[in-house]
Amino acid sequence: MASFDHQKSILSPIRKAWLLDSGCFNHICRDRQMFSDDFDASFSTMVRLSNNTRMRVAGKGSVKVIANGSCYLFSDVYYVPGIINNLLSVGQLQEKGVMFSFKDGMFIVFHPQRGKIASLKMSTNRMYILQTDGNATNEDVCFEC
Repeated sequence: MASFDHQKSILSPIRKAWLLDSGCFNHICRDRQMFSDDFDASFSTMVRLSNNTRMRVAGKGSVKVIANGSCYLFSDVYYVPGIINNLLSVGQLQEKGVMFSFKDGMFIVFHPQRGKIASLKMSTNRMYILQTDGNATNEDVCFEC
């Protein structure tokens, strides 16, 4: 299994960026302010990173983001304040019907209602990074992912 040390990422933390991670069990967000009103601060568990370090989850909820002009809602996102980068779980996205394709050096993401939502070029360290335009408001209608 390929390993990526999220704690020693060569990527500097970018609030609006999400790494697509096929080894991540749940979406993970580093910034409490990105969560919607459904945040559950009583939820607590531990996650283990690829380098075998363990980090405490300090809650979970939904995060709304704007990407490519559309709003997307990621549910069951873990809040891990000490993690360096936000992570999107490929497995969790697949459970919501999101599909993926690799073609011509690109990672293409398809939403069941929206169609193609992203074409991501592989970074120099072989990661696929979704750059968002920021957070949506609670009033924004979003596609569930």
